[in-house]
Amino acid sequence: MKKPKWVVVFVVAMLTLAAVAVQAEAPKAEAVQADWQKILKEYDTVREALSRDDGAAAQKAAKTAEAGLVGLRGDAATVKALQSAAGRVASTPDLKLSRMAFGEWSRGLITLVAAQPEAQRGVLCYQCTMTKTYQKWLQLSEPLANPYWGSQMLRCGSKVAIAP
Repeated sequence: MKKPKWVVVFVVAMLTLAAVAVQAEAPKAEAVQADWQKILKEYDTVREALSRDDGAAAQKAAKTAEAGLVGLRGDAATVKALQSAAGRVASTPDLKLSRMAFGEWSRGLITLVAAQPEAQRGVLCYQCTMTKTYQKWLQLSEPLANPYWGSQMLRCGSKVAIAP
């Protein structure tokens, strides 16, 4: 049985629309991933500075990171808490206070990343049970470098799942 010409045209048109829709989603997903990569790289720069006990570098990197959080999508209260914590790291020269603020930043960021599978690619999560405040942090590469203790206990911690 020969199919009417309009059926063939309709099927080809639907397949074409489906292909276009799939192609339109790919850049969108890549843009979301690119946003996460930028946010996590800025956060990781602060983490690296804290792990080296370099408060001035942590402040400078946190200022950049705070500005980068402006367009972040997610729970409004969590995003505001992230911005506030990054701002506290950026504004205090006291390394102990910076590390406490970084812990709150980590708590909020881990909460958001745990809910976003596309943000988890290439991200490691560690926990130091010796820390009296929030104990977890994210890292983009090995080896473990503890931002809460720096040179005092640089390698203290263990890899854990990305979960708040």
